Amino acid sequence: MLYEYGYANKELPQFKVFNISVYGNAKIKLNNHYFKLYVNWKEKKVILRIYDKNLKIVDELTSWSFEILQEKLERKLKKLAFIHAERKFSHNKVYFKYTDIKFYQLSSFERFLKLIELGMIHVTFRIGVYTTKRKWGDIHDHGTSFSINEQDLERLFDRIYL
Repeated sequence: MLYEYGYANKELPQFKVFNISVYGNAKIKLNNHYFKLYVNWKEKKVILRIYDKNLKIVDELTSWSFEILQEKLERKLKKLAFIHAERKFSHNKVYFKYTDIKFYQLSSFERFLKLIELGMIHVTFRIGVYTTKRKWGDIHDHGTSFSINEQDLERLFDRIYL
């Protein structure tokens, strides 16, 4: 993806980077291509569809099986504690004051997939390049993430009251 769809790094234009957030409810333009997530219920996978400038699908090679997504989601986010904090800088140190905590339990995997379709959960690719001497020019893959905004948390999780 980096070499096929990436774009020049601002600091080192001879190297490509690939940073984009992709949604299930809209095509996102990057250079001469459009990117969109597609939940294929029949084949049981989430597919990254890439379109050319004429909106013809040119690539569907990147996908995640329902099985893998469900295993990761249930292993990593079956329960969630969401903590609000105030941050204060003083004498070159950072201090936190915790102001609220909310507990959640994952609702269902099907809801996760529906939220992808609705664009409330998106996928972000963050592939960059090192600009420091030691690893200068090497690819730095910050990872691919599935994200949801705070205001949509209760669409994916059920609140637990203690």
